Amino acid sequence: MSLLGIDIGTSGCKAGAFSVEGKRLALAYREYPTLHPAPGWAELDSRFVMRQLEDVIREVAAATAADPVTALCVSAMGEAMTPVSEGGEILGNAILGGDLRGAEHAERMKAEIGQEAFYLINPNILAPNYSLPKLLWLREHQPELYNAA
Repeated sequence: MSLLGIDIGTSGCKAGAFSVEGKRLALAYREYPTLHPAPGWAELDSRFVMRQLEDVIREVAAATAADPVTALCVSAMGEAMTPVSEGGEILGNAILGGDLRGAEHAERMKAEIGQEAFYLINPNILAPNYSLPKLLWLREHQPELYNAA
C-alpha cells in the first residue's frame, strides 16, 4: 500500500508516492510555461498542464506497481481557475492568481459594495487576483466562454 501526493503548481506539476512509513518510493516532475497573452495577464495552457499531470501520475504509478496506491492527496495553486464545460471538457486556459485582468471589476465592487461590507460577506479583501473579479471580467469580455462554462 502506498500513498500518492500530487502538486499542481504555477510552473510545474509533480507526483510522489510514499510508503505508509513515509519512505519516498517514486517522484516525477514536469514543467510548463506561464503565458502572458496581454499585459497583466497570466495563464496556463490547461490542456498541456493536464497532459503533464497525466504523465507524472503514470510515471509514478509504473514505478510503484508492486506497491499500489491506495490513497491520494492533491494540492493546487490558489486563485487559479479554468473554464470547464458541464461535461468536464476544458474550454480555455487557466487564469492564474497573479492575473490582473479583474482589476476594474474589483475597483467597481469596492465602490459599489465597500471593502467592509464585502468583508462581512467574505472575510477577504477585494483584489483582482481573486476569482470573483476574474469571473466578472469573463462575463463581460468573453460571454460565450463564460456561458459555456
